[in-house]
Amino acid sequence: MTNGNKYGAGPSLLGYLYQCRLALLHTLRKTKREPGLQVAIERFDDVSFDEGYSPAERIQTKHHTVKSGSLSDKSTDLWKTIRIWAEEILKGDLEPETTVLSLITTSRAATGSAAAYLRSHDRDDVTALKLLIQAAEAENPAQENLAGYSAFKALPPADRKRLVRSIVIFDASPKITEVRELIDEEVFYAVDPKHLTGFVDRLEGWWFRKVIVHLSQDSQSPILGQEVYAEIHYIREQYQAENLTIDFFDAVPLEGVDAKSDKRVFVEQLKLVAAADPRIADAIRDYYRAFQQRSLWLREDQLVVDELDRYEARLIEEWRRYRDRLADDIGESAGESAKIQMGRNLLNWMNFEADIPIRSRCREPYVQRGSFHILADGRKVGWHPDFLNRLQKVLTEASSK
Repeated sequence: MTNGNKYGAGPSLLGYLYQCRLALLHTLRKTKREPGLQVAIERFDDVSFDEGYSPAERIQTKHHTVKSGSLSDKSTDLWKTIRIWAEEILKGDLEPETTVLSLITTSRAATGSAAAYLRSHDRDDVTALKLLIQAAEAENPAQENLAGYSAFKALPPADRKRLVRSIVIFDASPKITEVRELIDEEVFYAVDPKHLTGFVDRLEGWWFRKVIVHLSQDSQSPILGQEVYAEIHYIREQYQAENLTIDFFDAVPLEGVDAKSDKRVFVEQLKLVAAADPRIADAIRDYYRAFQQRSLWLREDQLVVDELDRYEARLIEEWRRYRDRLADDIGESAGESAKIQMGRNLLNWMNFEADIPIRSRCREPYVQRGSFHILADGRKVGWHPDFLNRLQKVLTEASSK
């Protein structure tokens, strides 16, 4: 909790998330017109867009939660932003005449302020410049803005004019939750309305992972607008009637994986056929991934009525048929070593040969493997021919200790 703590990290974190979410929204909008769009975050500015090396648009973002605030001529948000751009011009790293400089803020520009005159509509660059000069040269300047005033005044008059001409203020902009709603509107066409929330959750999850990689590489490799639309297509395909989303292919249990100490029934089933610890660890991960995936499908209403029950019935039927075939091969008088080998063969069939997808295009292996282990946990299938009797004995002995 950071309420009441002026040093809390919440507002800063929310500001970064706002910046990233806003970048996704603008990428979705711009890529429609500019298929070669490249996106950089924290490279030139908070966000920048270009179709070459030099950015065609650079964006600073300011997000406020408790109160919107007023973007006056003495606004700290305004002068922090002007400082960044003015210093870039002084260093020769910014050419304002070929770059749109946008400030997107949830604050509202005060009536008659420089920021109000720098909106995209009803602009008056001359008046805005005059007001900014007056603020920077005031007798009692706001102390928190001194660095911004100094950078602005250090510009030659012609460069001040060029800077102001390039600035566009987007005030009273949507807050972070409202930006999410705008993203929903941009991609509503991609999926059935009942799946829109899950669709955008997946798109944003991918986008934030891309941003993390982008920032970890010092923003040198831009994110391509085409990548975003490729991901939209990829996610949309998972919502087709013959497919389902796949969300946990690399997930691991929060508590970790311990093949030796795990006492769940499906693990005991594996131990009955002398499965090695690495195979048990794989099974634990498959169980976890399938359990999480199936739960998510149900929460998001991706499955039709009784679809999971019908899928499990198919798994049980195919398991029974293959088990009976193996049982015929070893005969009724088989010894324990033959029974264990039969169970290992049945397990190998499940892991590497069986092909029983829940839907024709949903073929992620962990779904089938993990579902078998879920059934094994419920004692509906097993690997050892005598698994029910053996499990009863093992579990009775464990409960008596």
